[in-house]
Amino acid sequence: MSDPSSSTSAEKIAVDARRAFEASQLVDVSERNIALDAIRVKLEQSRDAVLEANKKDMDASQPWAFPKYELTRLGC
Repeated sequence: MSDPSSSTSAEKIAVDARRAFEASQLVDVSERNIALDAIRVKLEQSRDAVLEANKKDMDASQPWAFPKYELTRLGC
């Protein structure tokens, strides 16, 4: 059984992401490209930290014993 607050949180994240995307479409293409490039650089710089956080999440998921096929489908 899933936590009802997590679906509400997931829905809010999805709505916020959609709004952010829509707002980004109002920005000049060259400015949007500059922002996206800055995000790319930051992600590249944070690669090890992101991968470590992902590993912690995966390790924490073990008690729920996600089926192997689900983890594979998710790219894990």
